[in-house]
Amino acid sequence: IADFFVEDVFSRQTEELQNFLLQTSVLERFCPAMCDSVLQIANSRRLIDQCESAGLFLQDLDQTRTWYRYHHLFSEFLRRQLQDQQPRASAGLYRRAAEWLTASGLHAEAFDCALKGPDPIYAAQILDAHCESMFAAGMQPAVQAMANRLPQHILALHPRLMLIVAWRLIAEWQLPEARSLVAVASDRLKEMARATPGLPGI
Repeated sequence: IADFFVEDVFSRQTEELQNFLLQTSVLERFCPAMCDSVLQIANSRRLIDQCESAGLFLQDLDQTRTWYRYHHLFSEFLRRQLQDQQPRASAGLYRRAAEWLTASGLHAEAFDCALKGPDPIYAAQILDAHCESMFAAGMQPAVQAMANRLPQHILALHPRLMLIVAWRLIAEWQLPEARSLVAVASDRLKEMARATPGLPGI
């Protein structure tokens, strides 16, 4: 399959379109505005139209031709090519994707992009900043699952997020786990109070 993609599909495209394919392969789904931001270009709509015209395994996800994704086999091939040809590009692409997604209110997708970066510190910052609104919107299981994907030493830096997860654990009657998180959150808040004059203590 890889040989087919290289010889009969990828190699026949212009250099501009090849680069677009490679760099958008890190995105689970994308739209023209997102691609413009992530790739730092201004002609993504035209390039997406070229992909459609060339039959480049592009699937539209809505009736307005706004959101797209690649066939999973093609995207896997493109990501391997990106790693081979532009090994340092992925981190910046994922970071800009996470920034665009969170600015667009798609915080769960932004969190995923940051983790794939891999940038767990930024992922934690995204989740911590939006965990209350996500929790209020009925995404309690998702917030808990996302927090569980963070390294413990990074989660321990975010008391608000820990307390949100503790609240979820209490609702599930997982009281020992909730107490443990509350204790860690309390210690972290005390550290923050000592480090920041004027911040109320615990």
